[in-house]
Amino acid sequence: MFRPRLLPWLLLIAACTPDVPTAPADPEQLTLVSSPPTGTPGWVLDAPLTVKVTDAGGRPAAGVVVTWQAESGAGQLESDRPLPPERPWSLLHPGWTSSSTTISDENGIARVRYAPGWESGTQRVSVTAGDATLAVLVAVTSFSATSVALGSTRACGLDPAGRMYCWQPAWRERQLIPTTMPASMRPIPTAGSERYLVLAGGNQFRDVDVCGLTTDHQLRCAFLGSADASGVITMQPVATPVPFVALTGSGVGSLAGQSWLCGLDATGQAWCRGRNDAGQLGDGTRVSRTDFAPVLGSVRFSTLVASEERACGVDLSGGAWCWGSGPARGIGLPSGDVTMVPTAIAVGRGYREVTPVSFGVCGIRTLTNQMECWGNAVIQLAGISGGGFGQDPTNPRLVSANPLLRAMSGSAGSSGQFLTTTGQVANWGDQVPFDLGISADPEYGAGLTGFDRILTQGTGAICSSHVSGSTVCSWVYYRGVGVPVPN
Repeated sequence: MFRPRLLPWLLLIAACTPDVPTAPADPEQLTLVSSPPTGTPGWVLDAPLTVKVTDAGGRPAAGVVVTWQAESGAGQLESDRPLPPERPWSLLHPGWTSSSTTISDENGIARVRYAPGWESGTQRVSVTAGDATLAVLVAVTSFSATSVALGSTRACGLDPAGRMYCWQPAWRERQLIPTTMPASMRPIPTAGSERYLVLAGGNQFRDVDVCGLTTDHQLRCAFLGSADASGVITMQPVATPVPFVALTGSGVGSLAGQSWLCGLDATGQAWCRGRNDAGQLGDGTRVSRTDFAPVLGSVRFSTLVASEERACGVDLSGGAWCWGSGPARGIGLPSGDVTMVPTAIAVGRGYREVTPVSFGVCGIRTLTNQMECWGNAVIQLAGISGGGFGQDPTNPRLVSANPLLRAMSGSAGSSGQFLTTTGQVANWGDQVPFDLGISADPEYGAGLTGFDRILTQGTGAICSSHVSGSTVCSWVYYRGVGVPVPN
């Protein structure tokens, strides 16, 4: 028989009994509570992705493990509220990765930071909590460039209509860690109505920063200090002896006074001006000059790359030619330190393009898409060394573990980029002791895949075009980032 007078004692005992731990409520639903997310490839979104976890009664579910998965191959996530230390170590968040695990707070809220992958368009982040799932769609946009050049103070690019935009690059400081995008990265249109075909980095020779060929084949250049208070650049006309159809320069990364610029006319004749201490102007002298002069000889070029102390090109039949610094800096000539006129090397091989790299030269064979190197180049691809290639240009060596290449870009002694026929990018940088070679790994730089064109040449920073329309740039082997769309 129940006695009412015992009730106060039972209540007191209940009040003194410790709470029994209870498991988090079973999650029934995930809801996106942040604003519709938008961003630029490679840069962290301005606000974290935020979801709310609720139970069957619509109440916030606290303490629920929430798993995030970036569906874009290069998308990266980082939790802003890692799991507590008492959780199993296998669930602890490891940093920026393609997947992340976090835990909902007392309001059922879970957040994660997201740096989109390289492709423009709609990217997807899958979210899971128990049996509840949600697809968060991120609208990703990027400036779509057809050519990019790096000067001493700016980067500039052309849109598909040939309009020119410039911005302040912010790639080198980022290294491999995603960060938010600085306002200075936003491209600003240059003054004037000119349309351009191609750009090249002029660096600091005569204070030239970036140069471009207009659609009527006139040369225009930006000079240091040419921007107004709002950052708008006015391109100045520069006289050429004949109209040019192609342009190449030594690019950014050299010291003041080390830059030079070359152009090809419609016949394939090369014309150069600038620094000439190593005979890199190809005019038979070592006298620097401020006006363009023809490169000596009867050879006509289909492609030409100027890189610091030497130039290399492919003639109309696929033969490779170089001039400038000799064996001491890796052209691969059997004798002599400098050749001041174009000299045939690797004769009869049939190249699509040749590029100075580190202390050597590499070329892509037209028929096989394979890369051969000579000079004192040391190449690594996919972690397998190709070794030193010696100085004999009559015996170019095939690079070990060589993927089939679509294009390459390089700066002698500095850095560059390969683009495979499958759309994979391999950056290289000076990772070999004493700067005696370059190493490149297709997986370096967070897996750069899905690319169809290299947009820069002869420079320490490399930009490529993604098949989705994004322009993605990186400095040497740091993680790439997209260029935002202009305002």
